[in-house]
Amino acid sequence: MDNRRVAKRRLAGIMVAEIVSYSRLMGADAAGMLRRLDALRRELIDTRIATSHCWIAANPSTTLQ
Repeated sequence: MDNRRVAKRRLAGIMVAEIVSYSRLMGADAAGMLRRLDALRRELIDTRIATSHCWIAANPSTTLQ
């Protein structure tokens, strides 16, 4: 297999593992997980946006609440 194909397979494996982990966490405590994701967004993303003088046109998490 060439290097690009190997890299794609590895990335696909990582993505599947992340989806499984996210699904498990959501199943265990959906409300708590959404609160944690919202807090991380405010702490990490929103502060970066504010310092960069940017804005978000749409936030999918607001439709989940």
